[in-house]
Amino acid sequence: LPARGFVSFANGADASGFSKMTSKIREFNASLTTNLSPPELEQIDALTSTLSATNRYHATTVGVSELNALGKMVREWDTERVFPALDLVRLAVLHPDAAGPAREGYWSEVIMTVLDKCRKARDESSKAATVAVPMLSLRLFANCFKGGTG
Repeated sequence: LPARGFVSFANGADASGFSKMTSKIREFNASLTTNLSPPELEQIDALTSTLSATNRYHATTVGVSELNALGKMVREWDTERVFPALDLVRLAVLHPDAAGPAREGYWSEVIMTVLDKCRKARDESSKAATVAVPMLSLRLFANCFKGGTG
């Protein structure tokens, strides 16, 4: 039978999943030179709080500064450490406000950056990066078809 829908990857959108992501983000952030500032970390915390309340998506918004902090991690973190940012971005795209039509430029840039990270991960010798980055990227791409109208 033909499929009536498509697969999306919303697993991990709970308090426990976000707690693991944010702790890994903080761990990696402490070891990087292109790290997030304390206000940017607060924006990531606000974003995870919004995203964890999936039953409130209809009544919540995602701020530009939250997406900018997330985009900074995706752009600037190396392929060895970018995986928690990719995990978070795959969930952010499911939020209707985050994925709305007004954010098309943001998501276009994120998608192009993620494709570049996949290329770099393929060329690296690290087994962790060559598995995690493409897997999370493909999950992000699948989720792009579910969230919002953008």
